[in-house]
Amino acid sequence: MRAAILLSLAACGRLGFDELVADAPPDTAPACASTFITVMDAPLKYRFEPTPTPWPMARDACAAFGPGHALAVPKDDAERIAISAKARATVVDRWWLGGTDAATEGTWLDTAGNAITFQPWASGEPNNTGGNENCLDILADPVEGSARVDRFDDRACDALYPFICACSL
Repeated sequence: MRAAILLSLAACGRLGFDELVADAPPDTAPACASTFITVMDAPLKYRFEPTPTPWPMARDACAAFGPGHALAVPKDDAERIAISAKARATVVDRWWLGGTDAATEGTWLDTAGNAITFQPWASGEPNNTGGNENCLDILADPVEGSARVDRFDDRACDALYPFICACSL
């Protein structure tokens, strides 16, 4: 109703269109942080942080960008291969992703607590070696053999790896 009245006043010359625009609420829609990039064949924007970091700090660093930002969790083969190829270009063999089974062993959840249904594990994974591998990483380099490239792995959450954030806005 208010907008219709303002438009009528502007049309009559009683209110300038510049005043009408100045009265409009600012665009406050959330957006991806400017440091996030598009990756070909992947649906979201991503940030590849090369600083080796424990998983909990990586999770918090991604969330600190604001709503819609979290550690990446590929939803399908195309996204998994696309972000892994971009990660591989940095010659780093492992990257943290946004999954953990710390609450219940074998039940993998993203950082929002949603079940991770797409789980392209490397052969023999998840194996919870030492009973302490509760965080999700992706093997982006054939260091451990080409059959493991672009596949999920479980690692101890205090290990230091670079990480991939995603923005879903």
